[in-house]
Amino acid sequence: MRKKIDADAVNRVQAGELNAFAELYDRYARLVRCLSFEGTGNLNDANDLCQEVFMKAYRQLSELHEPGSFGFWLTGITRNVIVDWQRRKAREKARFVDADLEDHEGHIAERQAAQSKSTELRAMIRELPEAERMALHLFYLDEQPAETARQILKLSPSGFYKVLARARDLLAEKLKNSEIANGE
Repeated sequence: MRKKIDADAVNRVQAGELNAFAELYDRYARLVRCLSFEGTGNLNDANDLCQEVFMKAYRQLSELHEPGSFGFWLTGITRNVIVDWQRRKAREKARFVDADLEDHEGHIAERQAAQSKSTELRAMIRELPEAERMALHLFYLDEQPAETARQILKLSPSGFYKVLARARDLLAEKLKNSEIANGE
C-alpha cells in the first residue's frame, strides 16, 4: 500500500505537482531526522541534514527508476549524507587539532600578554574617581542598561552620561601614557 502511495506522489512530483513532494516530506521527515540524529548525536545537525537529504532527493528524483521504492531510495541518500557529514566533521576536527598543536605556544604567549594587559587596565580603572569607576563598571563591565546604572549612581540621565564620558576620557589618557597603548 505504501509503495503505491509513494509511487503516486513521486509520479505527481515528476509531472510538476510540487505539493506532492510535501506529502513525501511529511511521510518521511521523521525517519530521516531519526537516522540523522543517530549519525550526528545533535538535533540541530540532524535537522540540517534532514533538509539537505530532501533537497538532494528533490534534485535527483528523475533518477529514481522505481517510484514505489522512494522510502528505500531516500534512506540510501540519508546514509550517504550522514557519512559525508561525518567525514567533514572528522576533517574539521583534525584541522583544528593540527592548528591547535602548531599554535599552542603562540596562544600561551598571547594569553599571557592579554592577561598582563587586562591586569594593567583593571589597575587603571581602580585609580579612577569613584563615580567614574562605578559608571564604567556598571555600564560596560556589568552590562547594566544606562537607566539602571544611572539609578544606582543616583544621577540624572545627562549627569550619568557626563560621568561616563569623563571616565572614558580619563581612562583614554591613562592608556595613552601606558605600555598598553605602546603595544608592549
